[in-house]
Amino acid sequence: MQAATFVESWVADSAETGTYPVVSVRRDRRGGGSEDDADADTDDGGDGTAGDGPSTPQDRVTETTLPGTGAAGDGGPDDSGTASAVEESGAASDDIYGRAELYTCIPERVTRSLFEALHANVLMSATLRPFDVTEDVLGLDDPVTMAYGPQFPEERRRTYAVDGPPLFASRRDEPDVQRTVTRVLEDAVRMTPGNTLAFFPSYAEAERYHGRVSAGTAYLDEPGTPATDLRERFTDDDDGVLFTSLWGTLGEGVSYDGDDARTVVVVGVPYPHLDDRMEAVQRAYEATFGDGTDGDAGWRYAVEIPTVRKTRQALGRVVRSPDDFGARILLDARYTERAAIEMGEYAVRGAFPPEERAEMIDVDPEKLQFGLLNFYGDLDAYDGNPPTP
Repeated sequence: MQAATFVESWVADSAETGTYPVVSVRRDRRGGGSEDDADADTDDGGDGTAGDGPSTPQDRVTETTLPGTGAAGDGGPDDSGTASAVEESGAASDDIYGRAELYTCIPERVTRSLFEALHANVLMSATLRPFDVTEDVLGLDDPVTMAYGPQFPEERRRTYAVDGPPLFASRRDEPDVQRTVTRVLEDAVRMTPGNTLAFFPSYAEAERYHGRVSAGTAYLDEPGTPATDLRERFTDDDDGVLFTSLWGTLGEGVSYDGDDARTVVVVGVPYPHLDDRMEAVQRAYEATFGDGTDGDAGWRYAVEIPTVRKTRQALGRVVRSPDDFGARILLDARYTERAAIEMGEYAVRGAFPPEERAEMIDVDPEKLQFGLLNFYGDLDAYDGNPPTP
């Protein structure tokens, strides 16, 4: 009866705006068998390539389980905004589990009550802007907002927007595109007096260029790779290049101080894969914050701004103190100033804060090596003679 009550509640709540109902079945192979059939919230990589997808607050949930005839909890949605039911089919191995989940598309449904229960809240992050979107998404009413520009010396950092091919999913297999990306990455690695971080839209793209780039000592981050061990091996090197996904665990909340990494490259605009769930999130934002005419609000809230935030977080992995120095590279024409005129809605430079846009230097792919050579040379960063372009 408790399971039936839960399912009835789940069906009723599924019709609410901003929820996405999911039903899944998995086989639990116990006793050391394969877990290939186990369910996992793993999305494909950006723009439709296989890889990893974005992890959002509403993904991190605790199940309400209903093993056998008993039930834990009241069978309704939990405080995280997701309700799920799991029922065990038997005590033997290869048990079958069913799961019903309500995915909360807009965090405000969960977070508003949490903030309202407190006398005051202080939210701090280098990527909270645009404030209006953060306020809407989290359900904040009339907050006081403050923004500070970069605090470290400008002469100790450079940000390059490389006018390379726009890495749309439909073009990533083109030989000319791959040659250009490979050459830019090799130039970045050769001209960097230390380690280089390379972030891609997906693990699949990271693996592709791990097999193509011949400069430096290559380290590949793959799904299931122990991140701590990989990071330690990479930072112990002095000429390494780490290939990873922007949506993985090494692009956010991980510092690469001093010699740990000098240059970071974000390859492409790493939009998340627009699967059914992501499209539901986009529709929910459009219905809540849009005017219903063009879908711009849904795209901006669900896709563009989260992607730019992740990109900015990746760029922030280097230059971690006033005495530190490093270069940040955005490899895609959509980051350039000309894209706003020639590429219209595909341009993304305008989504960055104004002080960050002001520091971006547009450069042709073949000229990047000279820019890096001059930047690091002026800082006397090379041991011995600088590399030859």
